[in-house]
Amino acid sequence: MADGYIELSKEKLETPAGINELNRMLRQLYELISGDSKTTKIYYGYGSPEGVVVANVGSIYMRKDGGTATSMYIKESGTGATGWVAGRSSDADTLDTYHASTSAGANKIPVSDASGYLPDNTVDIGALKTTLGEVSRGTTGLLTLPGGSYGFGIQVKCADVTDNIYNYVVGSGYYNSNNYWTETITYDGPHVFVSFVGAGDTFYAQHRYVTSSGKNHWLFLLIDKITVGIIAAYSAPDHPAYGRGGDFNKIPHPFPDYDESKQEIVLVDQETIAELKAQVTEESTLLTLINNLYRPNMAKEEIYEPLHSGKFLGQSPELIEVIPDYIKVRKLIKFTPEELEERDRIRERLKLEAGLENLKREQDRISLMDKLIVLGLIKEEIDLLVEKNE
Repeated sequence: MADGYIELSKEKLETPAGINELNRMLRQLYELISGDSKTTKIYYGYGSPEGVVVANVGSIYMRKDGGTATSMYIKESGTGATGWVAGRSSDADTLDTYHASTSAGANKIPVSDASGYLPDNTVDIGALKTTLGEVSRGTTGLLTLPGGSYGFGIQVKCADVTDNIYNYVVGSGYYNSNNYWTETITYDGPHVFVSFVGAGDTFYAQHRYVTSSGKNHWLFLLIDKITVGIIAAYSAPDHPAYGRGGDFNKIPHPFPDYDESKQEIVLVDQETIAELKAQVTEESTLLTLINNLYRPNMAKEEIYEPLHSGKFLGQSPELIEVIPDYIKVRKLIKFTPEELEERDRIRERLKLEAGLENLKREQDRISLMDKLIVLGLIKEEIDLLVEKNE
C-alpha cells in the first residue's frame, strides 16, 4: 500500500486473497456511494471471512473452498470484520441451519428432511416433550383419555379397595389396586369404558402422551345437578379434542355420555388450578385432591378467558376463543369438616347398598342354576340361560 492506495497486480488478482481484497474494496465503494451501511448482504470468496470481510450482523458469507460445516458463515456479532461463525450449511438439518453432527449443532432442534421425517439419530426419548393427563369417574360410564392418539399406555387405580366387592372393570380387565399400575385396556372409540361392580368409590386413570403445549391447564368436571357431586373429571394441559382430530366444536368437552337434563359441565378457572397445583404431591394428584376435598362453587359463574388448545398455528398458540354456553367456568370450594363427614356417610351407605345388591344377585344366580340342573340341562345350556338372565 502506498499513499492510501492498495496495489493489486495481475498475479495477485489471480489468487484467492487477491479476489477477497478486490471484493472488499468494491463493497466499501458501494456503501460509500449509496450511503448504505446497515444492510445485511450475502458475500462469497475464498478462505474464512473472520478478520477479513467487513459486514453487518445477519450477513452471510459463502466460502468457495469450504468443506462440511465450513461452506457458509453467518455474521453474528460486531461491526467490523470479526464475529463470523462457521458450522452451517445449505443442507443443514436443524432449525437454525446447524448440522446436528457438529459440536455447534449438538443441542439444536432437528427439523424434517425432504421425506417429511426427522433425520436418523437426531431424536431420542429424552427429546420428546411428554406430559401426564388424568381422568376419574365415580359411576359407570365413559372416560376420554387426554392426548388421544398421541398417547402411550395408561395407568389405573381405585380410590378404595378395602373390600373385593368393589372392583372396577375397564374393558375386559378387573382392577382393585389403589396404586397406579400399567395395563392394556379396551377402548370404546377414543374413550375408555368404566364399569363399576360396587359403588361409592372413584376410578382413576393416568395417560402419558406427547404434547406441544403446557401454556394452560384444562380441568373439566361433570357435576350431578341435584347432589352437586363430582361424577367424572378430566385434567390435562391440552383440550380433549387434542389428538382426536382437533375439532373443538365436535369435541367441546371430555364427557361423551353427558346428560344436560341431569348434569352440568364445569371448567375450573386457571387461578384455582394454580392454587391446587401447589398442593400436589406424588401421593395426591390434582384430581385426587379435588375428589377428596373440593366441590364447585355453584353460586357464582366466572368469565371464560381464552385458553391454549394444545395446537399451534406456525409459532403462535391456537386459542379456543369461546366455549359452549352450557359449560360453566367456576371456582372450587373446600369442604368443611361437617360436609366431609356427611359425604363419607353417604359413600358408606352406597357401598353397603351395592354390597347387598351384589349378594342378592349372586344368590339369584345360584338359585337359577339349581333349578336348571333339576330340569336336566347340560352345562352349556345352563351357562347360556344364566348369561341371558343377567
